Amino acid sequence: MKILNVLKWLPSTIWTACIVMLAVSPSPYKTAPFPGFDKVLHFGAFGLLALLTVLPSRKIPAWLSMIVLPASIGIIIELVQMHIPFRSADILDWLADLAGCTLAFVGYLVFERIRARREH
Repeated sequence: MKILNVLKWLPSTIWTACIVMLAVSPSPYKTAPFPGFDKVLHFGAFGLLALLTVLPSRKIPAWLSMIVLPASIGIIIELVQMHIPFRSADILDWLADLAGCTLAFVGYLVFERIRARREH
């Protein structure tokens, strides 16, 4: 049973590792395809992370696993990037992370409400 609990967290753990690896590596883009491109990437990456963390954590409140946990990871990444010569910390990156988490959370709430209505 414990191995099943560990496996449930595997997708979110792998995705978090990918995010962290990208965050501490040199940027692959010399120039962005359009202004704000990195914010779109942050939004999408952390929205997906929020969805991946809610799936295995049914015993944890959704707002905690979908907003607080991923947003905390995002702020830690920004703090670490302050000390990496080829990276820079940006509060707007973290706000994009938070926005992605929040939209995923709202989508999850809507989905759960629709699912609950269909069951009744």
